Amino acid sequence: MDAIWPHLEQVSDQGTPVLLAAAELSQGERVLDVGCGGGKQTLALAAAVGPTGAVVGIDISERMISLAQSRVEQANASNVSVHVGDAQTEAFAGDFDRVVSQFGCMFFDDPETAYGNLCKALKAGGKLTCVVWQSADKMTWMPNRVLAPLMPEVESPINPHALADPLYVESLLSQAGFTDISTEEKNIEAEVGENFIHDAFTLDMVPEPNKEQARQLIDQHKESFRVGDNYRIQLPMLIVRATKPGE
Repeated sequence: MDAIWPHLEQVSDQGTPVLLAAAELSQGERVLDVGCGGGKQTLALAAAVGPTGAVVGIDISERMISLAQSRVEQANASNVSVHVGDAQTEAFAGDFDRVVSQFGCMFFDDPETAYGNLCKALKAGGKLTCVVWQSADKMTWMPNRVLAPLMPEVESPINPHALADPLYVESLLSQAGFTDISTEEKNIEAEVGENFIHDAFTLDMVPEPNKEQARQLIDQHKESFRVGDNYRIQLPMLIVRATKPGE
């Protein structure tokens, strides 16, 4: 994961300006970054709240937190801390002005419990802002469909589109205690480099005898998005906003 993550960030980084614009952070705010990954957006959030603010990044992956920590140290960002933890069960103090997430809040085992806990993490009147993916059928650059004939019919435990349905999102967050819930589609066109689709993810569920054929299919699929030396893809995002009621 350490080696391939910078390639995958070519896609995930496209969500950072969307998240920053949607969150409308203010100087001095205290922010929780859920599923902070390698921490690049965490540092961007820290710049937005300034030296009087603070950003706490949490992720279940020790390797991602190790990468994030190295980036925090390199940036000498004194208003950032990151740690390994599970946001759906961690005992937060309820002192955050904002809870945000960039493609990191769709993977909870128990989303009802998770969002209830994130609501508790906020101060009264605090706000939740998440950037998630729209439905899989809109992610035309992903090779899932071309690989489907080569893959066993099993349901992946990881669903990056778990929050793609606005009606489900509204119900989920309402049950968790949020109000003023809204969703907004945001479609971004991005130009990315050679390794934006990586074998570690696209070939993981393909049986070994089919892997070589799968690689060929992926290469053919990628070519349909080529523009010169790079690739141009559409990234359909959904911005989720909600508020914890004031006391």
